[in-house]
Parts: sequence; structure tokens; C-alpha cells
Amino acid sequence: MATLTLRPSLSLFTLLVCLGYGQPSAAVRNGEPVSAQNRLEMSRFIVSLKAPEICTASLIHPRIAITAAHCLDQISEPSEIQIGLGLSADKPDATVRAKDFKIHESYNKRRSPEDDIALILLEEPALQGDETLILPSETDTDQDILGFGYGLVHGRSSEEGLEPNILRSVSLDVDFRKDSKNIQFHQSEKGLCQGDSGGPGIAVHDGKPILMGLAKQVIPVLSPEMQGQLMDWDNDWSRVLAMNPGYDLCAHKAVYVNVRTYVPWINSTKARLLETLEEGFTKKSHSETRDSGAN
Repeated sequence: MATLTLRPSLSLFTLLVCLGYGQPSAAVRNGEPVSAQNRLEMSRFIVSLKAPEICTASLIHPRIAITAAHCLDQISEPSEIQIGLGLSADKPDATVRAKDFKIHESYNKRRSPEDDIALILLEEPALQGDETLILPSETDTDQDILGFGYGLVHGRSSEEGLEPNILRSVSLDVDFRKDSKNIQFHQSEKGLCQGDSGGPGIAVHDGKPILMGLAKQVIPVLSPEMQGQLMDWDNDWSRVLAMNPGYDLCAHKAVYVNVRTYVPWINSTKARLLETLEEGFTKKSHSETRDSGAN
């Protein structure tokens, strides 16, 4: 089981858990595997992310993927990031390397978990054509969404039935009418869990997929006894879960980043990343022209 890094909330008995392996991560609980035979059309916009642990990302441009910032906060070079295409993160149909990435300027893991959003520029297009997920408008405030992600299906200590790293989808009721940067929602029988950090929450308008949220964290609610165990054992979650085998980290609440509140940042950052491609193409063309003239 993955080691969990926990962030305390304002409540003494509530812990905020980031949604990625090695850190708090998210996977889809009680969701349905996305089968190759009956593959949801929008699943082609969703990719796995290894940096080096597994997260989830989605495509808002053939060359731009969007994910959670905490999936990349241990990365120093784009070459450390690998994007996987297909239904399995372990055995992707194809892989694409990152050329550059940008974490939100205000994101700081230690000081604040806010602004947990990042963009990745790919070395080559991950899609044919221009169709991708669409960013929400001010009027897009859906509650019925599909959550997607690679990862575990429960947050218990038992490894039974985990089947990690397979793309799954789940129907969720999340209120995106709020203007807050983060949207918290209840999840008991189904929802996010370890392994899906950065995964998209998607609404469908007139057949078009709208990116409403990015999976950020789960919020496990602890009894006083479990809270005491966690403090006594220096935040050793594996030990706490082993002592409480029926407890599920992912059976309480979860959080999506509200993409609607970040559209200006996404558009400006995407434009800057794509400009580097145009600059590189121009330099290459000038170089080839000089070489041709020399001959």
C-alpha cells in the first residue's frame, strides 16, 4: 500500500489527504473500469502520469495536459515526466514525454495546499485532431459529473480487490455553483481515493465534455482513538490502518479543484507554453535556411 503524507485541517479529528501515490492520492472507489469494447468517448482525453508515481491528467490541447500541482512538486526536469495513453497506466498503448511544465505560481506544498494545478507541454501531440476537453464558462456550474482516474478502489489496509492503475469512471454529485477554488463533497459508497490525483471531473453539455474539476484530496474523518494512534505513531498511516482493518480512508469526503476559477491562468499559461513551440520551430527553420544557403 502506498505511504500517505497527511495534512491536518482546522478540525482536530479531520485529516486532508492529497490524492497521489506517495502522497495522498485518488483513485475511483466503486467505479466502473473503462472497457476497450465499450469505451467512453471522453476517456481518450484522459492520460496516466508517472512523475515517478502515478497520477491522472487530461488533455485540454493535443500538446497540453492538465493535472494537480502536487503530482509534479518533486520533479525538477520535464524528462522525469511520462504521459501514458490508454486504459492501463502500467501497460499504456503509447507514451509521450514532457517538454516543459508549469506549476501554479502560488502553489506551495508546505505553506498552503491552495492553487493545486499544473500544465504539462508534451513533446508531441497525444491526440489526432483538435478535439479535447473544454474549459468551463462562467455559466457552467454542473452537479452531475463523471470522475475518472487510475488507481485503487478503496482506502483500507487490505490489498484485496485493489486492481490499481486501470482507468475507471464514476458518476458523482458535486456542486460547482460555488466560486471557491476548491469544492468539497461527500462520498461514502463511491468516489475518489488513492491514486487519482489530477483526474478530471467532467460534465457533458450538448455532447461536449467540459472539464469542471481536478481531483485534489480526500478527507478522512478519524475517531479520537485513531487520531491518538496517529500522533503516537508519528503519522505512520500504514500502522494505523493495520490496527483498524475495517476503516476506509476514502469513505468520507473529497475535494476537486474548481477549474472554472482558474480559466484565465490556464489560458495564459497554455499560450506561453505553446509559444515555446513556435519559437523553437522558427529557430529551426532559420537554422535550416542558413545551412541550405551555405550549400
